[in-house]
Amino acid sequence: MLVVKLYGRLSPFQRVIIALLLGIGCGFVVGEPAGKLEVLGNVYIRLLQMTVLPYVLVSIIGGLGRLDSEMAARIGFKAVKVIIFIWLAVMVSLLLIPLAYPNWEMAGFFSTSLVNDAPAFNFIDLYIPANIFSSLAGTVVPAVVLFLLLMGVAVISVKNKDTLLDLTTNISDGLMGVASFVGKLAPLGIFAISAAAAGTLQPEDLGRLQVFLYVYLLAAALFVFLLLPLLIHWATPFSYREILSIAGEAMITAMATGTVLVVLPMIVDRCKELLKKHGMECEETDSTVDVLVPTAYSFSSAGTLLGLGFILFSACMSVRP
Repeated sequence: MLVVKLYGRLSPFQRVIIALLLGIGCGFVVGEPAGKLEVLGNVYIRLLQMTVLPYVLVSIIGGLGRLDSEMAARIGFKAVKVIIFIWLAVMVSLLLIPLAYPNWEMAGFFSTSLVNDAPAFNFIDLYIPANIFSSLAGTVVPAVVLFLLLMGVAVISVKNKDTLLDLTTNISDGLMGVASFVGKLAPLGIFAISAAAAGTLQPEDLGRLQVFLYVYLLAAALFVFLLLPLLIHWATPFSYREILSIAGEAMITAMATGTVLVVLPMIVDRCKELLKKHGMECEETDSTVDVLVPTAYSFSSAGTLLGLGFILFSACMSVRP
């Protein structure tokens, strides 16, 4: 009973942090058998995934449809400015990251014999949907989002759209309810994922990459705990502590699952909670959140761009004549 009471007093962020640490500890202690928990982790990830695309579908169309053309343009312009600022900050960080690497005289970690031909990248297939149903089935999110943005903009000027907007709102609320229920399973899912990963981790794999991991984690920590929260704090009435607390559960879940896609409904839900707490919840702000969160996913995030630092690390570790 005491454990249940203590668990009930913890915030969602604290619960997933504890689950993550317990999972890592369990994996290291149990070892290889902990890999069997991967099944539970995969079940949790699939439960998260099942509501994402349907939610993106109705939230963008409904969110844009409730706005007027002037408001939609203003939101889009501000979103572009924020994305460009974050990209520039990450690019500057990438230029500084190699300064933290040691000056190897010789290194043989990478070899041209280990290089495989990269799969062909088709920009058109990724962003231009010839068949929206095929893009939905293949989870080609950027192509789906482009179609939904165009559809949402078209709905702005449609007459008698109230029925459609009510339908998207009801479906969105239903999907959010499902996502909220699945979100309560986060500690169990995070525990299973982290335990399986820690139990099957080979120490030599971690040792060879430790320099890159240390530098990457430091750069990521600066963005997660300093730059991005302070940027939001400066631009909004939200406190630094509120921002970290409300974003923590989604952040840990995304880190454990390896993708932001599965936590999009969770991010939207937490944003609306924060707006409601400060008395800022209205149709306009809800629509803004519904549109910007899934749309932002289609652009490279700070975490994705920081991953490019591995290219510089590979160059430092390559064999020199």
